[in-house]
Amino acid sequence: MSELASGSVSQATTLVTIDGTQIIAEVGGSPLYRELKLGDHGPDVVTLHGLLAARGMEVAVESDTFDRQTLAAVRALRLSLGAPAGSTFGPEYVAYVPPTAVITSVRVSVGDVVTASAGIFDLAREVRSVTLRTADGSARLDQFEDAATSLVVGNDSLELKSVHLDDKDQAALSAFIRDRIADGSIVLDDSGKASGLSLALAAPIRVGTVPTTAVYSSPSGALCVFQVDAGTYLPVRIEDVIPSTEVGVAYVDRSLVGRNVQLRVSELDRKVLDLCG
Repeated sequence: MSELASGSVSQATTLVTIDGTQIIAEVGGSPLYRELKLGDHGPDVVTLHGLLAARGMEVAVESDTFDRQTLAAVRALRLSLGAPAGSTFGPEYVAYVPPTAVITSVRVSVGDVVTASAGIFDLAREVRSVTLRTADGSARLDQFEDAATSLVVGNDSLELKSVHLDDKDQAALSAFIRDRIADGSIVLDDSGKASGLSLALAAPIRVGTVPTTAVYSSPSGALCVFQVDAGTYLPVRIEDVIPSTEVGVAYVDRSLVGRNVQLRVSELDRKVLDLCG
């Protein structure tokens, strides 16, 4: 048996050579399940035509009929694969590979005895694109946009320059997720969504915390806390409240650390609240 490499699989690619005969990839389509011969019809004949075309043979790709053009191509393909001369083509010369799959590991090596039913490689779904979203479906990841970030899955992590991925980071992220799918750390649902991933900033953001009851939102949309100084209330504008995972807590700019603020803005007079703008 010849060596088999891991990676993406294309239609009619040679996967292994067993006893001098190449076994090629049948990627998607209707699986070959019978020995096909002149005059046969069916969706598996369309699959055969796809294999022949992928190997450079001239055939009517969309046809579901094994005709004389197919016969000539099959005879040429058998010879090119190192198979005995013949006029039929069957499933013994192919290995079915699901669409968008990649080979993640090879179970056998040169010299191993391989039976017809033996599994010779492990597959995982190919990751072609990745979209990062928060668990509630929101697309807001503001704090990660221009900062070095770690994607964490269990005990494994991947360092990214930011959530805006260049081609290099996109390739690294796709490979990372593909490997986690292969080892079972990530499970995709039927729509291709996965949960259980987390993002962490490589360098933590230093923030202050206040109770959410201390943050006032004015009719104009301004956000304020009110600093208490000698019995007077001074509005302090907040440009943004960083989302918090703690119930009842809001993260605010660290410049507010050490200041005394009104804990419940609902207790303040309207004239005071109007100072927020």
